[in-house]
Order: sequence, then C-alpha cells, then structure tokens
Amino acid sequence: MSWLTRFLYPEEMDFFTPMERVYALILESARLFRAAAQRGAMAPNDKQTLVTELKNHESAGDEIVRLVVTGLKHSFTPPFSPLELRRLFDALDDILDGLDEAAKTHVHAGHREDFPPFVAEQLDALTAGIEYARGTVALLRDPRRNAKALSSLVASISDCEKRGDEIYWRNKRALAAEINAAARDGRLADFRRATMDEKTLDHLEWTLDRLVAVIQVVEDMVIEHA
Repeated sequence: MSWLTRFLYPEEMDFFTPMERVYALILESARLFRAAAQRGAMAPNDKQTLVTELKNHESAGDEIVRLVVTGLKHSFTPPFSPLELRRLFDALDDILDGLDEAAKTHVHAGHREDFPPFVAEQLDALTAGIEYARGTVALLRDPRRNAKALSSLVASISDCEKRGDEIYWRNKRALAAEINAAARDGRLADFRRATMDEKTLDHLEWTLDRLVAVIQVVEDMVIEHA
C-alpha cells in the first residue's frame, strides 16, 4: 500500500514518508542548483532547464503539503500535534519555494551568464543543514528515546544556518561596496550586476533562515514527548 493510499485511512496514517520525500526534493533541488552554480557560463537553454526542474520540485512539494493537510483532517491520532506537523511541512515547503525563487529571479534578470561565487557557498551550507534535518525523520518516530540524538542533529543544523549567516554578511558587505563604487563612478552595467547579485544573495539567505523554523519545530516535538 502506497503512502498516498494510507492518507485515506486514519488507522494507517503515515506522516513520516511524505516528510522524507520533501527532504529528498529539497536535496535534489539544492544539488541541481549547486551544480549549475559551479558550471560557469551557462547557455540560455541550460538556465531554463534548471528553472523548470526547480519549479517541478517546488510543485511536487506543494502537492505533498496539500496531501498532508488533508491527512491531518482524516487522522485521529497523528504522531504530533497538527499544528507542529503543519509548521514543519510549511517550513520545508518554504525552502523549496526559496530555491525556485532565487534561481528564477537570477535567470530572468539576464544580467550575467553564470552565478556569482557565493551561490555555491550558500547552497553548500543549506545542503549540509538539510542532510542533518533529514536525519531527524527516523529519530522522530520515537522522540523520547532519541532525544539526545535529536538534540545533536539540531545543533548541527544550527551550525549550518550560522555558516550561512557568515557567508551572507561577508558577501553583503562586498556587494554594498561594489554597488556604491559603481554608482559613484557611473558604471551602470556594474551597478546593475551587483544589485541583481544582491537579490540572489538575499533570496538564498531567506531560504537558509528557514532552517531555524525547522529547528524550532523539531525542538517543540521533542519537548512535547519528553
């Protein structure tokens, strides 16, 4: 019996399989994006392929969240409170949305043939954080017994988010200097490039910040079953 079918039967409700699937979608998206960021100059077709694939993953995530919300209405005994499950799936869905939006904004702006170097750095931090977060799925099946291991993973996720902050502010300062210098010197092309790069940086930082929401939900789940 598939996990989708089990959504229709309260006595066999499974929220862990769709949780695992969303994490897998995020990792697939982050890895695709990272590979593109490391490729150097990209042809228009390659850029469009990336945007299309990320959009497909984002749409698949939306469908999983929709099924989860429907499942919560049919389940009499979810493993955690409906509010916590919804918060977790919404945070994960936000990450898929953020990856899609960052790539789409960059590609549609058409201001450069490649991605700025910080993109691969940010995606490395996000990928590491999601890999740790994915490890919580199995442990959440018995949060009381696995509380110590969950706390360790939460600390590792937090470290990845902090690493993302360091990458963000280092590049934010550098881009601010570029923007100011280009504006002062009347270099319109450089000003536009740096301004659009800053938007990509901001989109990915917002996406990395959603790891904090994941941490908060996991911690609340552990406390609920302590």
